[in-house]
Amino acid sequence: MTTQQQEDGVYPRVNSATIQDCYGKIVSVIGSLVSFDGTNLTLKCADGGDISVVVNDPNFEFEQANVVEIIGTLTQEQSLESFVIRMLGNDFDLDLYNQLITKIMNTDNQSCNEYFLPK
Repeated sequence: MTTQQQEDGVYPRVNSATIQDCYGKIVSVIGSLVSFDGTNLTLKCADGGDISVVVNDPNFEFEQANVVEIIGTLTQEQSLESFVIRMLGNDFDLDLYNQLITKIMNTDNQSCNEYFLPK
């Protein structure tokens, strides 16, 4: 399987339903923390589905239900290999965010694409 080249700083914002098409790509996922065993994290994505995340940061502090943005690469095993984890607190509106990525960013909505897609 070959990976596609990505423009620097440009990566798709995905949920559990859309991440499967992103093997080898750098992606951004936002969701709430479910569990963490010291290396593997379960993230409940904005659409309610769970994904597995490999955490390489020894300083990562798990706090259940906290909302985070994880930027990483999807592996062949369908895990997200993380390299950035940003804490977003616990009052982030996951439903609204899921609407943004499903109804605007991941569609052919030409009136909005100029704001979210690389030029």
